[in-house]
Amino acid sequence: MTVAERSPVYLPPMFRVNRLSKLVLVLILGLSIFSSVRWRLVGDDGNAWRTIIFSDGAGYYAYLPNLYFNHKLSPPQAEPGHLSATPGGPVLKYTAGTALLESPFFMLASAKGLFDQKPEDGRSLHYAIALALCSIAYLLFGLECLRRLLLNLGIDDSATAITLAVAALGTGLGYYAWMEPCMSHVYSFAMVSTILYAARLAWITGKAKYLFATGLFLGLVVLVRPVDIIAVIALPLAALGHPQPFTAWLKRMGTANVLLAVLIAALVIAVQPLLWYMQCGLWWVRPYTGEGFNWTSPVVLRSLFGAQKGLFVYWPLLWLIAPGLWALARRSLGIAANATVFFALLVYITSAWWCWTYAGGYGQRPYLNHLAVAAVPIGLFFQDILGPKRRIVFTMVLPFIALQCFQAWQHTVGILHAENMDREKWPYIFLKSDAKWRGALGGAYEARPFAPCGMIVVAEAGAGEKQGSVAKPDMLSRFPSDTAEVVSLDANHPTGPFIELPAGELPTGKGFLLEGSVDRLELWPGSSNDVKIFWSIVAGDTLKDSWAFKMNDIPEVPGWRHWRHQLLVPALKPGQSLRYYYALQGDGACELRAPRFKLNAVEPCPD
Repeated sequence: MTVAERSPVYLPPMFRVNRLSKLVLVLILGLSIFSSVRWRLVGDDGNAWRTIIFSDGAGYYAYLPNLYFNHKLSPPQAEPGHLSATPGGPVLKYTAGTALLESPFFMLASAKGLFDQKPEDGRSLHYAIALALCSIAYLLFGLECLRRLLLNLGIDDSATAITLAVAALGTGLGYYAWMEPCMSHVYSFAMVSTILYAARLAWITGKAKYLFATGLFLGLVVLVRPVDIIAVIALPLAALGHPQPFTAWLKRMGTANVLLAVLIAALVIAVQPLLWYMQCGLWWVRPYTGEGFNWTSPVVLRSLFGAQKGLFVYWPLLWLIAPGLWALARRSLGIAANATVFFALLVYITSAWWCWTYAGGYGQRPYLNHLAVAAVPIGLFFQDILGPKRRIVFTMVLPFIALQCFQAWQHTVGILHAENMDREKWPYIFLKSDAKWRGALGGAYEARPFAPCGMIVVAEAGAGEKQGSVAKPDMLSRFPSDTAEVVSLDANHPTGPFIELPAGELPTGKGFLLEGSVDRLELWPGSSNDVKIFWSIVAGDTLKDSWAFKMNDIPEVPGWRHWRHQLLVPALKPGQSLRYYYALQGDGACELRAPRFKLNAVEPCPD
């Protein structure tokens, strides 16, 4: 009996003519190489590669230079924000899965260093090139596994091709592969794609090697990002179109093989406790100290539909999941219900994280990890469109793919604000590409910190403080003010309301949430675009850290406008003070009215 006779749905992809889907992968490869070289390695000044290891990506990557160059993990060498304190000492707060998957390319780059015989720190050009190639390789690997899965599920070549295009180019997946190759998302996507494909082969063939592969890649998924263990809930998709009782499959596969697959997954996951032990002598730690999930108050609607970081606002093609679930239900109501539960749980977990905007990233990036699951109902939706209608639908999809790629470019060059988009800003920068729009949007509105027991106000300044005035310790609770007072900013008086919270008056060792607002009126057209809001941490006369952002959310808006901002302030050390002020850094004149400032601290939970 042939394979085809045993399972009519299953036909290995190598026996099919699937030219269009393969062509899509080739086109994605070409676009990946071009985009990575042009904007991630070269950039505008030829030195973009120097910042390829940044943000959370630097924390994921830190395992490799620590082990290869320092030959130890205790104490780990990394940026302070990438370390967490434990009773045994500091640990890297990120799990090691991303670094593990990067390690083959890291070793190739290190081989060059052996010939050069020069001191290395893992940040030279050849390491940047290796990391760029690494993320592209995993992107293509994940897409190829997804392509084979979709074909195996009975989705035809053209529907598979457009689904691959939607996944890679109609969302931020391609952006993260090309522009932020050290972030974990492309690696998670590749592992989840592989799990589903391996589980499919294990289900329809009953071969143990595919089951073992499922266990291996499931362990890697958890090692990259532990919360992505929810991918196991999506595994029933592997049974689509090939029904058989689970007990019959289990008997065919063998209980011993299933237990061995579970053991393989557990051994891979056990790498992380071992690495924690190497760092601090403890087998179990809570690495994300001061961070967590707000399980009782998830930000579901804003996470999905909000202008700031809404999933369907940034990547509207993911709306196709809805009709896709209907197409899935027509084939198997049980599997469709299971997939619906999976997506609901994914939304709940993602929107319950304290920083539901996921900082300065492009869009709701955690959803990218599970695009392979979303691709199945989307592919089924395309599969069910027959005749001329399919050509029409495919044609309608392409402009959305082009728009997404353009918006990813806008994010890359600073036209699309990384953290503070809203309903006014989207139409303002829509299809804008000229260099004058780069950095045109201002403002700052970060997510509130993780505060399971609430927050308390530790300082509050009212409107109308005189220019250069300084907050006195006895005025920290509330500044008396005249909210109608107007302050002018011009060449003679470039500094506006100025507040300093002296050392010793604020709690140390904990971060704050700074909330501010101001009304502004331009006296010269465009002059308020040069007003920035500064806040600095100082120790005596020494500047320790300073941050600034444009006061105007949107430039060139006439009349009085009310701007609000909200941002996180890192923990102060003893002897440090906090300064906050407005300053005009150009010509012109404008007026400020009713500036307000409030500093909040996380309320400690009772023991």
